[in-house]
Amino acid sequence: MRFRPNSVALDGRWWLSFGGVPADPQRPSPVTIEWAKSLVAAGLTDDVVAELLELVRHGSDDRAEMAAWTFAFGDIPPDLRSDTLRGLLDVVTDTDRHAELRGQAAEAVAQQLEFSDNTDPLRQAAEAALIELLSDDSPIVRFWGAFGLGTLKTRAALPLLEALAGDNTPVPRWWTVGEEAADVIEWIEGRVPPGRVGTGATRHPADPPSPPRADDTT
Repeated sequence: MRFRPNSVALDGRWWLSFGGVPADPQRPSPVTIEWAKSLVAAGLTDDVVAELLELVRHGSDDRAEMAAWTFAFGDIPPDLRSDTLRGLLDVVTDTDRHAELRGQAAEAVAQQLEFSDNTDPLRQAAEAALIELLSDDSPIVRFWGAFGLGTLKTRAALPLLEALAGDNTPVPRWWTVGEEAADVIEWIEGRVPPGRVGTGATRHPADPPSPPRADDTT
């Protein structure tokens, strides 16, 4: 269901390839990926955060998606954290935005709030938004909504996740929405989800293996 942020912070998502891969309109370009990786490695300054948030809100799809990725794995300055997360939540709930961007923004919000207190208003707003994603028209958005709820271990989402476990829609480079929902249920209940291998029909032949589960990486 999930993987440790520090295992991917400088490598991008495990499915991203950087050489010899034909252009794919559904994934950011290698140049955009390297740009995002360099920002995470260098650290997010106030000016960088402001620029990234502007890109998430108004940038082209691939730039906006990777800008959101940097917020999942970069350290947001404390004084900008609240405004940044609220801006990401605006994108998460905007049905006019690209599904991959909304999913990446959902992941970023969840990663940033993973260890927040249950009474944190931002966490509560995020949980409410992620629960709404479970009924979204896009399987990509449903998938990452489930992922985010698993990251936050939101028990209130369990009935909806149980209903979603029957969703057999595959998500490119990952697995089905229902499998993700089932894994999230296991995670919330304190059990270790099974390992997953992305379905061949949704993977590019040059893609590396699917991400390991949390307890598979040390």
